[in-house]
Amino acid sequence: MTIGVAFYAASLEYSAFQRSMLENTSVMSIKKYLVPEKIEKFLSRTAADFNTFRNLCMQEIADYPDGGTYRFNPLFDRPIIIRNDGSFCVPIPMLVPHVITKGLYYDFMDLFSSKAGNPFTEWFGHAFEHYGGVLLKDAFGKQNVFPEPVYGKQHHRGPDWTVIQGDSAIVFEFRSGRLNKKTKVYGDYADIANLVKRNIIEPLMKFPEKITDMRSGITDIPVNNKTQFFPCIVTYEPLYSNQLFLDIIQQELEHEGVPAFDFELMSIEDLECLLSWAEYENPVEFLKAKWANPKWKIMSATELIGIKTKGRSIKDIRNPLLDRVFDKFWRHTFLELS
Repeated sequence: MTIGVAFYAASLEYSAFQRSMLENTSVMSIKKYLVPEKIEKFLSRTAADFNTFRNLCMQEIADYPDGGTYRFNPLFDRPIIIRNDGSFCVPIPMLVPHVITKGLYYDFMDLFSSKAGNPFTEWFGHAFEHYGGVLLKDAFGKQNVFPEPVYGKQHHRGPDWTVIQGDSAIVFEFRSGRLNKKTKVYGDYADIANLVKRNIIEPLMKFPEKITDMRSGITDIPVNNKTQFFPCIVTYEPLYSNQLFLDIIQQELEHEGVPAFDFELMSIEDLECLLSWAEYENPVEFLKAKWANPKWKIMSATELIGIKTKGRSIKDIRNPLLDRVFDKFWRHTFLELS
């Protein structure tokens, strides 16, 4: 990641730059990373010369001949281009941070994939749920956030996380499943419906029983019969468009014979944005207002917050926890730049 940040920083200042500029850096805190063998390993995963890039483009066409303009651009995987003279250029600088952060997820997916399954996806599901808890505890306070309860002789499990706010409870299920590349390119309804069933329909169908158990007191989470519940499904990747997926979910719920009830579908980015917006509006009040307005209800939380920021002339909202983590990273990595 440190090497990637160095390439990113160089690409913001220069349209093309030589390897020597990185290897001869005067920034001592990162110099130990910018050595030939480590740079070479980094480039083997993130860079391509012109011929290699052209071949990757042709392979995309061969793999997805009907993908049209929605075919994936190999720059997402190989954002650094090695020019004929050996120098580097980065056509879209922001793709470098992408490949050294979210791109690692796909690297590990490929590394641990096998016919018997993928242990990384199972681990990541737990890590994703844990990350949700970290966000919620920071925003609401540890005393108001309750982890998944396990109760009864049958070892029933409650929601992944429950947030208590007065007479309201926001209950969360976190799902890390995602659409595969083929489904994203072709939009096959059967594949989409299968993901929706696993990631959203199944946990949604369990919400009513889990809420009933919480009301009964057997979960030891402090709610009562007056508590208003706000069920939320949080996905790892955004499901575009929000209204389209809400329609698909409603159709699948009707097919399963599940009575309609209000819930919030959000990506992890939506949750981060909602918790950032908490500085201006309590999340419970936000959800109440969102669900009460038919136009707002079908929007993602991020879309609605974007509208609200314009109405209040707010230029930017920040997540305090993420800001602290980012600041710590930058201070550690570039301590000697100043």
